[in-house]
Amino acid sequence: MADSETRAETALACIAIALSGLFLFEGARLKPGVFEPIGPGAVPMGVAVATILLSLAVLVGRWRKPFAEAAAEAMLDEGGSPQRERWGLLAAMAALTVVYTAVLQSGVARYGVVTVVYLLASFLLVAGQVRRELPWSVALALGFGLGLDYVFRHLLVADLP
Repeated sequence: MADSETRAETALACIAIALSGLFLFEGARLKPGVFEPIGPGAVPMGVAVATILLSLAVLVGRWRKPFAEAAAEAMLDEGGSPQRERWGLLAAMAALTVVYTAVLQSGVARYGVVTVVYLLASFLLVAGQVRRELPWSVALALGFGLGLDYVFRHLLVADLP
């Protein structure tokens, strides 16, 4: 990765840790529900802990390798030719996530359907060769999207759109 991309990943990981800390703080302040066996703060706090752990993994990965070595290594792709920076991919993923959140907030479609579409679009956006990755992307998107919908609706009894 280029040095500027390494700095961007480090900044994004730090921002994610700070926001997750806020989620932990606010989730702990939620009053326990009468009918919810694990309480309303369990899911946001679980996601916050997972986000913190993944962000720490990114930071450890960035700091283990000297920045100059990582930048020089990342400037070449698998074939040894120069690789262009992937800021467009980062911007596209951010825009896709904003659209996903807006659609969920509006309640236009069910959580499972929106999540399957979001995951499929994310997987295909990140994949280098769409045609080769399409079957796996569809399978993973359906499995995770519908699986999460089932867990939230039936096991955690969350009120989803």
